[in-house]
Amino acid sequence: MPSRDILIGASFTAEPLACHLQQQGAEGVSFIPAATLLSYLREPVADAASHTHFLLIRLEDLVREEKGNPAELARSLRRIGPLWLDAIAAHGAQLPNRPYLMVMPSPRLSRQGGQLAATCRALTRKLCSLPQVHLLCWSDFVASVPTVPLFDPVADQLGHVPMTLTGFAALGAWLMQQKRIPAPTITTYLPALLRPDALLRFHRRLHLQLHCHPMHELSQLVAAARLSRSATFHLSGRCLSEGQLQARLSDPAWTGLTIDAEDRFGRYRQCGFMLIRKGTVPCISEWALQTAVLGKQVEHCLLYGLAQSAQLARLPGLALAYVDQGRNLEMIGLIDAIYATAGGQRREVGTGRRLLDMAPSAVMSAVMQQAAAADMVADMDLAILPDWLHAGAQHVAA
Repeated sequence: MPSRDILIGASFTAEPLACHLQQQGAEGVSFIPAATLLSYLREPVADAASHTHFLLIRLEDLVREEKGNPAELARSLRRIGPLWLDAIAAHGAQLPNRPYLMVMPSPRLSRQGGQLAATCRALTRKLCSLPQVHLLCWSDFVASVPTVPLFDPVADQLGHVPMTLTGFAALGAWLMQQKRIPAPTITTYLPALLRPDALLRFHRRLHLQLHCHPMHELSQLVAAARLSRSATFHLSGRCLSEGQLQARLSDPAWTGLTIDAEDRFGRYRQCGFMLIRKGTVPCISEWALQTAVLGKQVEHCLLYGLAQSAQLARLPGLALAYVDQGRNLEMIGLIDAIYATAGGQRREVGTGRRLLDMAPSAVMSAVMQQAAAADMVADMDLAILPDWLHAGAQHVAA
């Protein structure tokens, strides 16, 4: 029977797991620092041989300190990867009970596509096929907590802490459940219990309302141009003039949307805009939001509403064209989190510009997982017309 003494070896900061593992029955929880994990795995096992070992690995952490373009990062990963494979295999072979290994997604690498993404897939396959470990599948964990927001890109960048507190709580409960480690008290895991009541109350009392309007008037173009120069939640990072916006929207293949928001604290007119290239797979090419409306699930509601409209119009996909240009951290974090859950196709379409194509239903499901109050997102009626996405498209009954 697995020991209730837990040893965590993670390639990132995983200490928030401790209290959640203990709440689920673990007696002692200790951690190997991420910076010394590889060295630890290569050394003889000493005092903790009888512990239950969990190894949580993200490939992007293995090259976190590496600099260079995608091809250079791929070479670094091919050089470093075998060292980790050998170390994990040697560590597992020394233990009386095999360690449990989970390979977590690395969107910072996989989103760059090409050789780097292929190298990630190859190394992941090798890690998952090691006979010296018990494999825990990330996809199984995600499927078990469909409404829990998992990722925190800001905390990841600042403190190498990639998950939200609710994500850590869900992961701790799931790890203990998967291994059937006996708990001294009844502590069943319910995803709903992981949502802080205060956060739910905040969103429910916010009385958020969103409205999308076609962008036609000069005042809308002026506001969008100004926002393109100041917003950090910005899909492309491009500074656009009123003339450029007007020229784009003179083409019937494009739709421009102005976003208005309202909540109990005030009104936020023209707080965001979108440019959408119509098609069988409509593509969001420009998207920016004011900082004042972030953290209120505005971005989640918009993405969910667009995906829902595409699904009802029986369109096969919804695409995002974006640029990771350093200062749009919130936008890239949302895209990475959605992609890690929804999957899809991601490819380079120009210098630094990437195109992500996902099934509308997958986008909706992924957004619900990332939202802090998913019921509020699902209940938001944006009344997005199908011909904003695809000329001639018509909604059908759900």
